[in-house]
Amino acid sequence: MTYRFGNFELDPHRSTLTRDGHRIRLEPTPFRLLALLLERAPAVVNHDEARRALWPEGTASNGSLARAVREIRRALRERAGEGGTLRTVRRQGYAIDAPVERRGPRGESEVAEWTRLDPDAPAERAEPSGSTPASAPGSAPTPP
Repeated sequence: MTYRFGNFELDPHRSTLTRDGHRIRLEPTPFRLLALLLERAPAVVNHDEARRALWPEGTASNGSLARAVREIRRALRERAGEGGTLRTVRRQGYAIDAPVERRGPRGESEVAEWTRLDPDAPAERAEPSGSTPASAPGSAPTPP
C-alpha cells in the first residue's frame, strides 16, 4: 500500500517518502509515525496510541513523540500552528489534514473521506460524519 497526499508519496514497503518524485530523508521513527497517521487518516491518532505503536516496549519519553512530529514537519516543510498537512488536535493527538489516496499493490486506488479538521474540536468531532475512529491493532472496538 502506498499513500499519496498533496505532492507527497509514502511507500512503507520501500521505506520511501518522495515529493514530486524526489526522495526525502526521514528517520525510521518519524517515518513510522507518518505511515500510521496516513493509514488512519482522517482519524485523529491520540498521543498514547502513537507512543504504543512506535515504542511498544514503553521506553519513550514525552519528548520522543514531539521530536518525531517535528521531523515530519521538517520533511514536509511545515511549521507547527501554520495549518499544514500534519495537524495537532489540541489535547488529543495528531491527524493528517489533507485528502489521502491509498494505492494497493495492483494499482487499485481509494481516497479516504476527508473534511478539514477543526483544531479546537474534540477528536470524535474531528472525523468525518458517519465514520468511526480506527482501532489500534489488537485492541477491542469501542462500544457505541
